[in-house]
Amino acid sequence: MEHLEKLLRRVQPKHRAQILNVLACLEDEVCRQRLRPEKLSGAGATYRIHVGRYRVIFSRSASGVELIDVRLRNERTYRGLR
Repeated sequence: MEHLEKLLRRVQPKHRAQILNVLACLEDEVCRQRLRPEKLSGAGATYRIHVGRYRVIFSRSASGVELIDVRLRNERTYRGLR
């Protein structure tokens, strides 16, 4: 995901480490539940996890977890996810 690589280059090292830890944790069910993902209303099986000023957006299905995006929190963060 080229967008994710560009974002991680611009993010402060502290936040970069936090985002990478969350991304690694998404694959493990127990670890993911500790992060307290919140389901997005009106977006099916799409969830978000708060990481400082950033939001990790992902979907869950029978085949596993799919990362949708990592976005800076602003008024357009959740537009176009449906």
